[in-house]
Amino acid sequence: MKQNFNLRHLTIPVLLKNMYVILLLLCNCRFSTAQTDPLEKIEAFYNKQERESCLEIYQGKDENLMQILLIRHGEPNLKKWGWKNRKAAKKFVHDYDSVGIIAFKENPICIENLVIDKAFHSSLPRAKHTAELLFDQKLQLVEKPEFREFERKLIKFINVPLPLKFWTGSSRLLWLMGLNDKHIESFKDAKQRVEKNARFLENDAKYNKDVVLVAHGFHNRYVKKALKRSGWKEVRKGGNGYLSISILAKYKEYTTNN
Repeated sequence: MKQNFNLRHLTIPVLLKNMYVILLLLCNCRFSTAQTDPLEKIEAFYNKQERESCLEIYQGKDENLMQILLIRHGEPNLKKWGWKNRKAAKKFVHDYDSVGIIAFKENPICIENLVIDKAFHSSLPRAKHTAELLFDQKLQLVEKPEFREFERKLIKFINVPLPLKFWTGSSRLLWLMGLNDKHIESFKDAKQRVEKNARFLENDAKYNKDVVLVAHGFHNRYVKKALKRSGWKEVRKGGNGYLSISILAKYKEYTTNN
């Protein structure tokens, strides 16, 4: 015979017992979720480090762990503000791609515990100079032009003094929209280049575990997006500033033949 459920039949002890069971189940679920993501311990390792100190790279004993370090170049040794006409702004863009960086006082990365033997960098002087200062001849530096920054061309506009950021910002925005890419690499082609670069770094990590790249803001941002689509997790968010260090990690995947 069917009985109707009545809340009045629930005594306080029964209610407390049911609440305890529910809380226990919730705790178990959270614990299980944490246990299923082994990269959380690496993320915690990086999060506990002080931002003011040099970054220590995680060196676990698990041979299957891979890490990719994406480092943005240091601050270019060039004045980056003021009002300029188009001719002067065009010269700035040329100079920006030609100068080295301002030497930093403290190395942002602890190189003493690195177990790698090489670091990749783009062919632009600011990235090459950064790699030289960071690793101080302790690593083999490998230059690859495909790691260069997304290309830029100034828009055609009246030749009057305007804020430098107007010239660079509007030129980049129109390039992203496909309206300012004549005779230079398009945004679509740049993204395809970055996809190939992400695969290159991933394949290198399968053999060398830790991979270091010194490159550029836009380039590194889209490399991260490509790696995340392949299952990599950003365990250290470095931001977008000069000398920022972002780290992505993943465990090697193996397939078995039946």
